[in-house]
Amino acid sequence: MWFKNIRLYPLKSAITISGDALETALASQAFTPCSANQPCSSGFVSALLDESMLSFTSGYFTTVRLQVQERVLPAAAVKETLEERVATMEAQSGRKLSARQKRELKEQIVDELMPRAFTKSRHIRAFWPSNKPWIAIDTATSAQAETVLNHLREALGSLPVASADFGQSPTRLMSNWATRSAVPPPWSLEDEVEWFDPRDADCRVRLKGWAMDDPLVQTVAERQLLVGKLRVSWKEALSATLTQEGALTRIRYSDAMTEKDDADHMEPLAARAHEFSVMASQTSAFLDDFLSVLQGP
Repeated sequence: MWFKNIRLYPLKSAITISGDALETALASQAFTPCSANQPCSSGFVSALLDESMLSFTSGYFTTVRLQVQERVLPAAAVKETLEERVATMEAQSGRKLSARQKRELKEQIVDELMPRAFTKSRHIRAFWPSNKPWIAIDTATSAQAETVLNHLREALGSLPVASADFGQSPTRLMSNWATRSAVPPPWSLEDEVEWFDPRDADCRVRLKGWAMDDPLVQTVAERQLLVGKLRVSWKEALSATLTQEGALTRIRYSDAMTEKDDADHMEPLAARAHEFSVMASQTSAFLDDFLSVLQGP
């Protein structure tokens, strides 16, 4: 339940639908397993452990969970079968197959093998407050986040994502912090940073285990490089790596926040609900501060 990554999307208005109306909407995009010839399937599944509920709301916060199932067809198996078929057909006809014929044959083989392919699944969580216009998705990749947004858009009829105008770019914020070390409380810098040359994005310098005020770090920072990743802490409650896209990765919550003393005596469903409530309230406060520093004074 604790989010490991966050891609934050500002909305034009808060998502206020809840209760039965939300369940009905999500049911229209409920997960169904891949059919025999379907390479991928995705949809909403139970938000917690109660299979009958596709969403869960605690206070202002609502969470949903999307399941993505894919059929795994090894490229080596397709290649081997293709080579065998090509060799047989060329021997029978006495001539080489054209590139177009090989492509068509490969497509035919994929169709034949697909029903026998194994499936693998992953889950992507999202949560949002009903009193603030944003949604947080637990993924480091924009493609997976877009999958969740698209399903929500289909379920709700619309989901107007606002342009991510943060006031200043994450790169500018991180570069200012790393160069000047003028980090406003309750933020602090950890010992991981990655710079890149704006004239050559492939030219990157990564440092880990060095104090940010170390002369070596400051020497690198002063060479007109920009920061692409920066490890930060917030209120000693959690730490995360901020990327130049504005994503938050490798989130780690403090032991004090994740301790389960209260949940140890609860039923599994109640324990999961309690965990979500704590995670959502603390993460929401963190995200509010994150947006605030990006918007600037």
